[in-house]
Amino acid sequence: MKPQMQRIVSNKNGDCFASCLASIMEIDNNTMPDFFANPNRAMTDQANEWLKQFNLELSYFKMGSYPPPQGYAILSVKSLVFEKCSHSVVWSGQAENGWGEIVHDPSPRGGEHPNEDWLGFHVLVVRDASKLVMGARV
Repeated sequence: MKPQMQRIVSNKNGDCFASCLASIMEIDNNTMPDFFANPNRAMTDQANEWLKQFNLELSYFKMGSYPPPQGYAILSVKSLVFEKCSHSVVWSGQAENGWGEIVHDPSPRGGEHPNEDWLGFHVLVVRDASKLVMGARV
């Protein structure tokens, strides 16, 4: 994981989610597409369309519906800045506490995100295991 800071702080088209995805995939944030480009499609649908080239897609799990994921995931939390908005941070299920923790907040403002503000996880999953290349990196 290579932390990337968000470039756009906005309650309409912020790029915290794309910054978290770039961080997990270790891709330069400047090369990430705008997942809000098409206002008629959900951000995650646009992200999944882009992720197809990597044989990946996102699955979402509401907080409490499953145990927290192992490895890296994008955790949706209540925004500390904008009312009725969510914010994305990078989660790692590889913490020493055995449960996991937030390991990167792409917001230039930062801040603490208490557990009660956690909404759910976006987890990267392989679309087609038959197309996996052992040792391949993004």
